[in-house]
Formats: sequence, structure tokens, C-alpha cells
Amino acid sequence: MANRCWRACAVWSVLVVVLLSYLLSTVAASHFRGGLIYWKTVGPANDTSGLVPVEVTQRFGWRRDYSQLTLCDDQVV
Repeated sequence: MANRCWRACAVWSVLVVVLLSYLLSTVAASHFRGGLIYWKTVGPANDTSGLVPVEVTQRFGWRRDYSQLTLCDDQVV
């Protein structure tokens, strides 16, 4: 019984790895340059709840000239 369960788990693991490999190989994300997420406190802690207000900032970089359909300039923005 344990041997059959082990084989079934091994087969599923191989199928998942193959599927993920296929999906990752078909992704073309050369237009995404990366991103940054950071946070800072913007006030003192609340005495009753103990919560601290924070400000979260996100920045992402994109390649503007990936194709004619995705060109981003001042007119598009």
C-alpha cells in the first residue's frame, strides 16, 4: 500500500514539474525590468491597539519599446 502511494506521489510530482517547466518556458517577460516595495512608519503607535501606521510605496520598471502595441510615451500616459 505504501509503495503504491509513493509511486502515485512520484508521478504527480513529475507531472507538476513538467507542467511548470512548460509554462515557464512559454513566458516572454523581457519588458519587465524589476520592482521595489518598501515601507516606512508615518506616526506613533496607537496606545490602545498597539498598531503603527505605515506608508507602503511600490515602484516598477518597464521597457517602453517592447513592441509597437506596448509603446508607452507621454501621449499614452
